[in-house]
Order: sequence, then C-alpha cells, then structure tokens
Amino acid sequence: MFYLRQIFFITVMLTANVARAQIILEDYVFDEPVEEPIKEYEHPEPIEGYKALLAFLQNKISDGDTLGKKYSVDLYTVWFRINLQGKVDSAFIGTPHVACPIHQEVIKFLKETQWHPATIEGKPVSYKMELEGRLYFNKSVLKKYDCR
Repeated sequence: MFYLRQIFFITVMLTANVARAQIILEDYVFDEPVEEPIKEYEHPEPIEGYKALLAFLQNKISDGDTLGKKYSVDLYTVWFRINLQGKVDSAFIGTPHVACPIHQEVIKFLKETQWHPATIEGKPVSYKMELEGRLYFNKSVLKKYDCR
C-alpha cells in the first residue's frame, strides 16, 4: 500500500489584520504504488574541468599577460549549445548591451573546447547553457580589446 498525505488550504480568514489559514490533512490510500517522474540527469561539463576552461580562455585572450588580474569581465552574457558529441556547435552573446570584444574572443575559443555532454537516463542530449564566472586581466588587455 502506498500512502500520500496532502495538505489543503480551506479558508483564509482575515480578522483584525491577521491572516489565518485553516489546514486539513487527509490520508489517501492507493492500491498501486505511484512512480515519481524523476529522470536521471547529468549536466554537461568541460573535459578538463571548469577551472581549467576559465584558465584556458583567460590565457588565450591575454596571451599569458594577466599580471595583477585587477580587472575582470563577466561571462554570463555568453550562451552556447553543446551537441551530442560534446562539441560547442553554436554560441552567441545573450545580452549584447553589456558585451565587449572579449566576449567574441571567448566564443571563438569556446568552440575549440571538448565537453562531456549532458545526459538523461544515460543517453547524451544537446544542452543550451550560459557560461559562468569571470576572466581576470590587467588593464592593458582591456585596452587592447577596447573594453570598459
């Protein structure tokens, strides 16, 4: 037997500016067990790990010149899709008004990376996601790409 307890909010009474809810608990009994529709799911991730991906992008864009790392560029504006084979097959800037030319470079180098694809019940699926984190540079790199 499978038991399911449900909570019903019957009435809300307003008395003296105080909201009170009356709650009734009822037990239901089912002859057949109810299966939950939760599927086994795994997010995509870079083969070398996320920190290695950010370091790769940072070094490619700055040519290794990241001394000080005082200035940063957020990556949340870069959206991309990972296909069934773990390749980035499309990428774009989701919020162009906050983008600078560094984001175009990120997209160019992001397409060179290899990912473990997302899976549902062990089968690979394509997945659209935004890049997280930020890249740190010195001021000369930001001037080179004309970023503010």
